[in-house]
Amino acid sequence: MGAPVVSFCRIDSRPIRTREPVMEPDAIIIQDVTLLHQVDLFAGLATEGFVLVNTSRASTTSASVKFGRPFQRDRLLTCPATEFASNNSANRSRTPHCSADSPR
Repeated sequence: MGAPVVSFCRIDSRPIRTREPVMEPDAIIIQDVTLLHQVDLFAGLATEGFVLVNTSRASTTSASVKFGRPFQRDRLLTCPATEFASNNSANRSRTPHCSADSPR
């Protein structure tokens, strides 16, 4: 395993000129659950923020216990993306396995 990596993505309907890190994200994606208790993944994320976790475990466990901080349960989603990729590695379609549409 390598060192933990953090990346940022800004999404807006207008041009984005800033290149600074996102300090107060509206949503986070956790691709490696082993980092949950090693890195402060939730820094700057409000309790109303959205969280997508790459895991095959259901999000039935209390989010506060799981992540050590208060969360709104309806803002937490789990997706077994690694499992999907492994099971479909022979069928390499260009279709996303997990996606979200934003309301217009």
